[in-house]
Amino acid sequence: MRRRFFIPREAVTLIVSATSAIVLSLAIALVALVPNSNVIAAMFPPWWDAATIFEAAAAAGDPVRVGRLPWVVIVRGDPAQLAKRLHAAGAFLVMDSRFFAGCGFQ
Repeated sequence: MRRRFFIPREAVTLIVSATSAIVLSLAIALVALVPNSNVIAAMFPPWWDAATIFEAAAAAGDPVRVGRLPWVVIVRGDPAQLAKRLHAAGAFLVMDSRFFAGCGFQ
């Protein structure tokens, strides 16, 4: 007689819930990381000084405001080119600014 492998129902529920949460989180992150707005939050290297960050942001678009973290800047510009220009100016991450509402941005 063959022995059957049994997984408790609670373990299956936990695995399915965790997998669903991970997939949903990744989907939200992908939407946030593909900015298609004319207002984008850009994160620059934290070791840069404020003047360098502002100059880099200004080279890519119009800086709107600086966040609570001094290396996060909200920039307005042409949605077709803004993300590329921010990356070229030194930003290591650009996101739709709506996802920074909890960081002091409106």
